[in-house]
Amino acid sequence: MCPLRKGRWKVEEEKYTMELLRLIENGTIRLRHGQSIRGFIAKKLHSDDMRVLKKLSNCKAFHFARMITPRMSDEEAIDHSVPDAQGNLEKLEKCKGEFLRSVQLEALVAVRKYLSDSSIRELLKGRD
Repeated sequence: MCPLRKGRWKVEEEKYTMELLRLIENGTIRLRHGQSIRGFIAKKLHSDDMRVLKKLSNCKAFHFARMITPRMSDEEAIDHSVPDAQGNLEKLEKCKGEFLRSVQLEALVAVRKYLSDSSIRELLKGRD
């Protein structure tokens, strides 16, 4: 229903991406065999693969992503045996929440034509 994210990156989006990359790097997040880091992050951000590729390639803060060799499994998975996995996952959830709040208005605008005015009011009440 919502179009893929395009254009300028929000600060919250960069922080969330950085946390995802750190957890992939330390092995807490395992990718599915054949899945690229770029594809995984694009899915999490509801974004175009090429948008993520451009950011990872052109932004100095993300250059370390090229050196990451992700751990693979049959399905995407979380490895709770990694040291401090729980603390890192909590930090990731916090960043994810901040990112989702930052794009909430964009999402409402994108789906507005599918919602009634009363349902929009209900959604906006939840923001307060």
